Amino acid sequence: MAEARVARYLREQGYTFEVEPEFGTGRHPDYLITAGEHTLVAEVKAFETYGMFENAVPGQVVARSLTETLAPIRKQS
Repeated sequence: MAEARVARYLREQGYTFEVEPEFGTGRHPDYLITAGEHTLVAEVKAFETYGMFENAVPGQVVARSLTETLAPIRKQS
């Protein structure tokens, strides 16, 4: 699902891309993206929100630090 969302975003933004391109190394990254004169290799990962929105109130702005938000994800590694 995450890869489909990224592909849709890339199409909407007008980027050209290849899905799982072959580099001759035995590795197949998810995308090879061309953005102007630049070429990027991207591996897409999906992750759970770990309750990031469980205390959210509709219509109310919620803010968290990047460190606090990513802490549960970093603990997985």
